[in-house]
Parts: sequence; structure tokens; C-alpha cells
Amino acid sequence: MSKESKKELIKKKSYELFLSGNFQFASVNEIVKVCEVAKGTYYNYYQSKDEVYLDILQDHLKKWFDQTLIKISKEFRKENIVPLLIEGLFDDEIFLHLLSKTQLTEGENIEKQKLIDFKKDFFSMVDVLSDVLSLKLKIEKKETFHLFMQTYSLIIGIWHTSKVPYSLEGDASKIGSLYLNFKEDLTHMTMKIWQNNS
Repeated sequence: MSKESKKELIKKKSYELFLSGNFQFASVNEIVKVCEVAKGTYYNYYQSKDEVYLDILQDHLKKWFDQTLIKISKEFRKENIVPLLIEGLFDDEIFLHLLSKTQLTEGENIEKQKLIDFKKDFFSMVDVLSDVLSLKLKIEKKETFHLFMQTYSLIIGIWHTSKVPYSLEGDASKIGSLYLNFKEDLTHMTMKIWQNNS
């Protein structure tokens, strides 16, 4: 098996463990066991479990950006542009779980250069999307970049908050109404942010 194939195998199996483990990161020991590779082989590609999940998150982010960019590029009605930023998220719970764990991208368990590359790629994608949004919405690019980063933070924050009732013991229905509804509240708040600045 080639080096690239081994790396892809590790990433694929780590992702499967993430899905089967209630969206929790598997340990390196669990990953090497299902991959049937030595720990040394794992460490040829990733220095920690955080690094492999960062790699998985990067793939999902790129897919989301690419799909969103295509949709926005084809849309000519200004009022439909902003909803397109978030509509693809509502049916992708796996991506949202990965996204909600972005605190790992500040972790000490990630090689500094990998972290720099991840952030560089992320901001490069935001930059391209901001260019398109600026043209479509007739807003300064600097403003669209800032508004998108606000939206990105909202996505993570509202997702976390909307999940709180389900993480509590007992009858969550008694307090569920006190927390945010991901789809409704994200749509409402995102539209408010962009309308106030367009």
C-alpha cells in the first residue's frame, strides 16, 4: 500500500470511528487497531488524534465552501444570496459536529505548520467567497469578509447552544424551549446581521 493510500485509510477509519462513537474523537490506539497498522505508521502522518480530525474537518469545510460558492455564483436575486450561505448546513449534522469541535484547531497537540496551513486554507476560502458576495450584494469586500466571519461564529455558537438540552439528564422537554432552535434562530440572526449591513 502506498504512503498516500495509508494516510487515506487512517483518515477514512478515523472518520468512521467519529460517526460510530457518538461524534466523539477516537483515541490513536482505537484508530490504529481498526486500521491494522502500527502506531509508528500512524505517526508518520499525524502526530495526534487532533491532527487527523483537523484533516477531516478541512475536507468538509472545502466541500461546504465549494458547494456554497457554486450556488451563490448562479443566484442573481440579491434577497436569495444570504440564505444560501447557511441552507446547506441544515441537513449536514455530521459537518456541524465536526465544525463545533473547532476548538481543537487551537490545540497543543497539532504541529504548528499544520495549524498554519489549515488557517491559511480557511481564510483563503473565505477570501474567495467574500469576493463573490461583495459583487453580488454590492458591499465592500472587507465588510463581506467580516460579515461572513460573524456568520461562521454564529453557526458554531447556535449549534452548541441548541444541543444543550439534549446533553442534560432528565426530561429535556421541560427546558428545551429556553434554548435556541438551530434552523430558525440561525436563519433569523444571520438575516439580521446581513440586512443591517447591506
